[in-house]
Amino acid sequence: LKSEPIGALLDVGTGSGHMLQLLGAKATRAVGVDISSEALRLARTKVHGAGLSHCELQRGDMYDLPFAAPLFDTVVAERVLAGTDRPLVAHTEITRTLKHGGRAVIIEDFDSLSSASSANPISTLRDWFAKAGLEVSRVRPVDTEAGHLLVAIGRRVARSTAAA
Repeated sequence: LKSEPIGALLDVGTGSGHMLQLLGAKATRAVGVDISSEALRLARTKVHGAGLSHCELQRGDMYDLPFAAPLFDTVVAERVLAGTDRPLVAHTEITRTLKHGGRAVIIEDFDSLSSASSANPISTLRDWFAKAGLEVSRVRPVDTEAGHLLVAIGRRVARSTAAA
């Protein structure tokens, strides 16, 4: 994500606000959305305690995000899609909130993706991106203390100005 500014950031399924803590200071605007009021209370404590008072936290459902227009340059979702019963619906909502040319960053646990689908986890992520209308620019395995993760970055294709 270092190659360009983060701009307006949306963290879907923010949980404890971990991604807001990592990326919020570099964002022009940062919003964390979670369906759990308890998770939002924890995130507020952590995020605002870290001096990131410009970060907003609000209750919302990843299947029906509370934004009427594409407002975000970067949307992140960390380990929330593989465990849902409708990951493609959530991924499509993520795309809907992205400005044209905006980036989606999806971080998933390799084993959770493997359990959720009979396909290879990398293929599963690529399929979700394509069906949601995003071009995949990178899928990368990353080993961490928390496990074997896949990080996928896709872009909402900018509208062509030549078409008329």
